[in-house]
Amino acid sequence: MRRNYTGKPIREQDLERDRSYPSRNEYNIFLKQDLADLNPVSVGASYRKDDGTHGIHTADCTNLYHILGGSGTLFINDEYYHVRAGDLFVVPLGARANLTAAPGDTLPHRWIGFIGVLTHDFERFPIPFTLPPELMSQLCDPKKEGRNLGSRLAADLFLIHSYMQEPVENEPDYVQKVVNLINSNYMKKISVTQMAEDFGLDRCHLSRLFKSKMNMSIRDYILQFRLSKAKRYLKHNYTVTDTAHLCGFNDRANFTKIFIREIGCSPTEWVRILEWEGWNKPQ
Repeated sequence: MRRNYTGKPIREQDLERDRSYPSRNEYNIFLKQDLADLNPVSVGASYRKDDGTHGIHTADCTNLYHILGGSGTLFINDEYYHVRAGDLFVVPLGARANLTAAPGDTLPHRWIGFIGVLTHDFERFPIPFTLPPELMSQLCDPKKEGRNLGSRLAADLFLIHSYMQEPVENEPDYVQKVVNLINSNYMKKISVTQMAEDFGLDRCHLSRLFKSKMNMSIRDYILQFRLSKAKRYLKHNYTVTDTAHLCGFNDRANFTKIFIREIGCSPTEWVRILEWEGWNKPQ
């Protein structure tokens, strides 16, 4: 049964009337489809002119979101991500998630809720990701579609899935180039956007290639590589301040904060533990 965003059942003529008013603040259409691989079960949007937090319901399905304007913060399972107009992201079934607009900004967005055996492929996509303009132009507008809305949304999901699952065997080994660049320049400021531009790639495409091969994001690799180098410097009796600068951290305070978050203790405490255990010999 189709319902509007208040949860009340709506008639087909009411649904068509809602589609004819683009200024409507919200809509949420429930669909009855029976597809095995990618089955859309709902589609909705929010154009509210406020900067509050929007909870994301994930009890029944996986959700694909598209940010239509503004910027803000996405929270998923204790992780925060910056999102802005044009970004897409997937919220898995059962995840704790919400969207919050930046102060003074709005964050209009729309979503497709779906189930099916291919949903796990979507859950491996980068957060967030983008699609090329030519592909975005092929996606349907739910407010303009007629009775074939469910079929069109399923086609959209398959189109996105196909693009994001493209084989990469014939591409140059950009992942190894990224690894080499990071390993040689970890002490400097490293920009993922600049790397992508230097390689002639879209930033999100480069991120997707890297994560598919390395099973972690580029930023996580940079952080883990810097921390591994930092441990070696600390073992060789470098000061915390010198180690911070040698490993590309802004300053001692920032380095210490990150070290505690990732390792579980401060750099000074970590060195003391090594000394107590007799492991502080150069390796």
